[in-house]
Amino acid sequence: MLGVTLIPVAERNSWQDYFTAEQQKISQLDQQLQVAEDQLNHAVNQLFGLTQPEVDRL
Repeated sequence: MLGVTLIPVAERNSWQDYFTAEQQKISQLDQQLQVAEDQLNHAVNQLFGLTQPEVDRL
């Protein structure tokens, strides 16, 4: 079993701030990735001349 290391009380706020900031960065990157994926899908659909009903079946 893995040992558990407790974070000293004096450091908890600092670590919490760090984790919150990193979670926000990840969320922003995830949103950017989703936008890029949507744009790429749209471009590919146009390239192949797919209609919306055809895209919906994919």
